[in-house]
Amino acid sequence: MQPLLGVLALTAAWMSEPRQSTQDSVTLAITDIAVVDVVRGVALSHQTVLISGNRIVAIGAASDTRAPRGARSLNARGKFLIPGLWDMHSHVTMFGRTSLALYLTQGVTGIRDMGAERFAAAKAWRDSIAAGQLLGPRMRIASPIVENQRWLAAVKRMGEAAGTPWRMYERYGPTSADEAVRWVDSVVALGADHIKVRNWPSPEISRAIVMAKLNTGRIPELQYVARQTREQWRDQMLELKQENPLDWKTIYRGEMRNAAEMHRAGMTLLAGTDIGAPLLVPGFSLHDELDLLVSQAGMTPVQALQAATILPARVMGLADSLSSVTVGKVADLIVLDANPLAAIGNTRRIHAVITNGRLLTRGDLDHMLAAAEAAATAQATSYPLESAAGLRLYNVVAEPATLQGKKGLRLTLAPGVPTGPAFARMEGLEFSDGVIEVEVAGAPAPSAPEGARGFVGIAFRLLDDERTYDAFYLRPTNGRVEDQERRNHATQYISQPDWTWSRLRQETPGKYESYVDLVPGEWTKIRIEVRGDRARLFVHDNSQPTLVVNDVKSGVHAKGAVALWLDTGTIAHFRNLVVTAEADTTRPQ
Repeated sequence: MQPLLGVLALTAAWMSEPRQSTQDSVTLAITDIAVVDVVRGVALSHQTVLISGNRIVAIGAASDTRAPRGARSLNARGKFLIPGLWDMHSHVTMFGRTSLALYLTQGVTGIRDMGAERFAAAKAWRDSIAAGQLLGPRMRIASPIVENQRWLAAVKRMGEAAGTPWRMYERYGPTSADEAVRWVDSVVALGADHIKVRNWPSPEISRAIVMAKLNTGRIPELQYVARQTREQWRDQMLELKQENPLDWKTIYRGEMRNAAEMHRAGMTLLAGTDIGAPLLVPGFSLHDELDLLVSQAGMTPVQALQAATILPARVMGLADSLSSVTVGKVADLIVLDANPLAAIGNTRRIHAVITNGRLLTRGDLDHMLAAAEAAATAQATSYPLESAAGLRLYNVVAEPATLQGKKGLRLTLAPGVPTGPAFARMEGLEFSDGVIEVEVAGAPAPSAPEGARGFVGIAFRLLDDERTYDAFYLRPTNGRVEDQERRNHATQYISQPDWTWSRLRQETPGKYESYVDLVPGEWTKIRIEVRGDRARLFVHDNSQPTLVVNDVKSGVHAKGAVALWLDTGTIAHFRNLVVTAEADTTRPQ
C-alpha cells in the first residue's frame, strides 16, 4: 500500500485577472463571496469566482471582476465558498442509489467507497458519474474486501444463529500467497482504485497482497432510508446480538479518546463515516463526523475542514486538481450561508453545491431531497391477479385459473390474433425506475407452432401506442433441452419496436440472452430491477441476476406502463405482481 502523505504547506493562488478569452468561455460566475482557504485557514471576502466548464478559471476582487455576458451568475454576497467535502469511508451500494443524491445535497462531492458488495454496481456508478451520465459525487472504489477465513466462517455462523440471510457476497478469503496475487491482478484489471484488507490473512498471504499492491478504511434523517435498508440494519443488529456482550458506551468513549490522542500526535486523520453500517445516512453523517472531530478529537474548525477536503485529496494523490478553491482546479464547491471557520456546524447551512462545474441551487437540492424521501417511503403496489379487474387487455384473453394449486390469471392470445405480442396492462400505474416482482408460468398451447417456447414475461415503460416498450421474458421450453445453444436462449431482453430479439441476436449475439433453469408450466418467480438505463432480471430468488442490461434502449428517464406479456402459441399464468416505483433522486428540477 502507498504510505499516507504528510500534511504539506501549500500556498493558494487566490488572485488572477481574468483574460478576455477566459471570460468568453465562462459558464458560471459566483459573485461577491468570501472564499475560504482551507490550507491557511482564512477567508478572503468580496471575491468573484469564474468557472468555465468544470474548472475554476479566475478568482478576483468583486469590484474588479465582473460576470461575462452570457454567463450564469450566482449572487453570493454574505456567503462563504469552500471546497466540496469528501467522505473517505463509504459503502455506497449497501445503502442504495439514493445515496448519490443524498451526498450531493449535503455538499459531499467526493467519496472513497470501501467495498464489501456489488462491486459491479459501484464501478458502473463511478464510471457513469465521470462520464456525466449520472449525477453523483466523484467516486474512488475499492476491490471486494479481503478477510481471513476464520472471520468469514464466524460471521456466517452468526448470521445462521440470528436467522438472517448471509449477505457477505463479495468478501474474499485467500488461502495461499499465489491465490492472493492472482486475485490482486484480477481486481486491478476489473478497475478497482485500491484494495481494502479488513481482517488480515496469514503473514505470508498478507505480504503477497502488499507486494502486489495497486499502484494507482436516534436518526433525524430516517425519512431518506428505504425499507429494504432498514431491514438490513435490523438483520445486522440481530447478528451483533450473537457476539459476546460489549459495553458500547465505553468503547465509544475510548475511540473518541484515541482520535484526540492521534490528532495531538500529529497523525493525519481523514473524515469518513462507514456509510452502509446501521443508522448512518449518506451526507448527513459526514457533518456529524465533522462535529465530533471538533467536539471530541480536539480539532479546530479549519482542521476538521481539512480532514474532509485537502487532506483526502493529498492522500489519494488528487490535490493537484481537487479540494481547494484555486484557479485551475476542478469546481467541486459548496456555497454556505455562514462561516465554517467560526463554527464547524455551519457546513450544514448549504445554499448551493457545484459538482464538477454544475450548479445545484437550493431549489435543486430540495427537489433531490424530496425525491429521495419519496423513494424511501415508496409503497409497493400489489396485484394478486386473481381476476382481470384493473387490467386493459390488448390482443389477449384473461381469466382466473388455478395452476399447481395456486390461484392466478390465465392469459392466451385472443381469437383471430395469429401472432403476438399481447398484453394485460396495469391501469393507473406509471413506471420509470423501480422493482417489479411476479410469479409466472408459461407453456406452449396444444395447437402452437413448432417454434413456440411458452414465451412469458413482463413489459415495462409501455407507451400508449401499445407497441413501444422494454421487456424481459422467459422461454421455458429452452431450460432443460440437450441443445446448449437453445439453453443459452432461456431468457431474453427486447425493446420494441426497434430492438427485436432477432435483431439483438444477430447484431450482438449472447448479449441480451442468458441461461437459467426453467420448466414449462411451472411457477417461476422473477424480479426485474430498472434504474435509468440499467436493468437486471433475477429468477428463482437467486441473489445474482440472470441477465444484466446496461443500455436499456428506452433511455435513462423513459416512463410508461407495466404489463403482463406473452407471445405466439403460449398459455401464460401470472400471480402476485408487486410493483415498487422509485423516484429519480439524481435528477434536479
